[in-house]
Amino acid sequence: MTAGRTAPRSDSGTDTLESVGMATWTRRREDVGGLTLNVRTLPSDGPTLVLLHGLGVSGQVWQGIGRLFGTFSRLVAPDLRGHGESDKPSAG
Repeated sequence: MTAGRTAPRSDSGTDTLESVGMATWTRRREDVGGLTLNVRTLPSDGPTLVLLHGLGVSGQVWQGIGRLFGTFSRLVAPDLRGHGESDKPSAG
């Protein structure tokens, strides 16, 4: 699957995104402080590296970096509140 394309939501609540080597980006929704955040994850046995996007984009901008770091680091790329597929609060 190519970056930017998503698979249909599975019964587990996790989507499968782009594959990187033997690993595959997944996407899930997490409830945090009354908001639901969209979180992309590329699993690995290595240390966790959290990738934060800039203003006006989403965690999807990091999908390509999986080719470089995904083989030795677990990557977590959330959509920050109000961005991408995360909830957009009415105030704040």
